[in-house]
Amino acid sequence: VAEWAGRFAAGLAGASVDPWLGVAAIVAGTIVQQIEGNLLVPRIMDRAVGIGPVVTLLAIAGAAGVFGFGGALLAVPLAAVLQVLFTTWIEHRDSVQGLSDIAGRSASDRLRYLVQDLSQDLRRFVRNHDGEADPAIEHAAELEALIGELDAIVQRQSSPELRN
Repeated sequence: VAEWAGRFAAGLAGASVDPWLGVAAIVAGTIVQQIEGNLLVPRIMDRAVGIGPVVTLLAIAGAAGVFGFGGALLAVPLAAVLQVLFTTWIEHRDSVQGLSDIAGRSASDRLRYLVQDLSQDLRRFVRNHDGEADPAIEHAAELEALIGELDAIVQRQSSPELRN
């Protein structure tokens, strides 16, 4: 509503000088608002909240259509919460299933599984934080090498033929 009021006021001010200037002010305001709403806001939300531009637009449009103005205001935070819950569920579902698979195994096999799980977590962390300046990212290759060495040690300890 505020955008339309602002464009209407700019159009009236421009029309007081020249009618075409009023029309130009309304058209320019509409173009700027469309660029902001369809290009800038989704990208800013992607960086600030971690929700992709398409999800942002769909969440705002869907929530506004169902719940009106209040739904549009709450769409992005609600979408962020749902994304975190879904991602957490997917990640934990896989790890819980994996833990039940190794319940009957030896301690060294369980330790090896946990080392490999740590390696996957590190890869996932690096993939999710790609391009960010983070000390953990800078040392990811070293961490990966250490995890690989730890896996090799655990494997040697669990396999009698590799102990020598």
